Amino acid sequence: MNLEGNGPEIPSGEIAKLVTAATQMAEQLRQIKILVLVFAVASLSVSIGTIVYSSATFSPPAEYDREPREAAAVTADYEAESVGPSENDPLPSINLRDANGRVWTNRDLDGKAVLLNFWTTWCAPCLREMPIFDEMQEIYGPKGFTVLAVSLDREGWDVVRPYIAERKLSYPVFVADESVERGFGRITSFPTTYFVRRDGTIDTKHVGGLPRSHIVRHIESVLGIKSETRTDAADEFSPPKMLDFVAPRLTKELMDADGEVSVDVEVRVEADGSVHDIKVVRGVGTEMDQRVVEAVKRTRFEPAKKAGKPISMQMRLSIRLGVSRVVKPHDPEQR
Repeated sequence: MNLEGNGPEIPSGEIAKLVTAATQMAEQLRQIKILVLVFAVASLSVSIGTIVYSSATFSPPAEYDREPREAAAVTADYEAESVGPSENDPLPSINLRDANGRVWTNRDLDGKAVLLNFWTTWCAPCLREMPIFDEMQEIYGPKGFTVLAVSLDREGWDVVRPYIAERKLSYPVFVADESVERGFGRITSFPTTYFVRRDGTIDTKHVGGLPRSHIVRHIESVLGIKSETRTDAADEFSPPKMLDFVAPRLTKELMDADGEVSVDVEVRVEADGSVHDIKVVRGVGTEMDQRVVEAVKRTRFEPAKKAGKPISMQMRLSIRLGVSRVVKPHDPEQR
C-alpha cells in the first residue's frame, strides 16, 4: 500500500503495527499524565498530613494558683474536633464498663444529675479536678448526683487502672470505646466536661479545667438547687489560645519512619501574644526539633487572661507529628 502514490510500498501488516504502537504510546502518555497528577495530589496530602495533631498543656500562673483546687487550666488538642452534643440536647447513649466490671447505661442515670468528664492520665488540669470531683460525689451523691469519668487514653486500662487505684476515687471511671466517638464526636480537648440535668438533657458543656466554685455552681444548677455561690470576676482565668500553627516539614528520617512522634516544648506567651523562651524538653533529633521551634516562633497566640486582662504565662506544647501514607504511583514500564 502506498498512501501518496510514490515512494516504497508499505505492507498493510506493517501499517497495522504502526497504528497499534501509536495507540499504545498515546495511552501510555495519558496514563503518565494521570499518574503525575495522582503523585502531585499524594505529595500534597503528605505535606498536609505531616501534622496529625498538636496538644498543649497549660498551667495557670503561680500568682493565680494559690489553691490547687481553684486552679483553672486546660489541655487542648488542635486536631479538628468533630461536633458533639450541645446544650439542651439529650445525653447520647452510654454503654460502658467501669473498673469493677459493671456496665453502665442511660437507665442507670434516670433521675440523676450527672457530671460527665472526659480526661486523660497525662492531662495536668484533669488531675487537679479529680479531688474536687471526689468531694462533689461525697457531698451531692445522696441528693441524686453522680460523676462519670471517661478516660480517652489510647493505652486503655493498662494505664488507667493503676492511675485510679493510686487515687482511690469514689466515683466510677471508664475507658472510652468506639461508641463514645459515635455519640460525642472526636473529643480532642481535655478535660471536656458535660453537666447533665435530671431529665437527661445537657445543661452545659465546658472545655478546660474548672475551679471548684464553678463546678459547685454547675452541679447545683443541674440538681435544681438554688446556689449561693458567687463567681468573683477576679477569679476568672482563661489560658492562652493557639490561633494558627503551620506544621513544620518533616525530616527524611521521620518521613521514612512509621507511626508518629512528639516534640515537647516549653514557651512563654507574653501579654501581647508574642512567644519567647522556647525550649525543647523532649525531642526527636536536632534538625526536627529546630524545625518545630521555628514553627512555634511563627505561631500567633491569644494571651492568657485573668480578670479580663492579658497576662504572660509559661506554657507547654506537645507537637505530635505523623505521616499520611500514600500509594506509590504505578510505573507503566514495570510489569
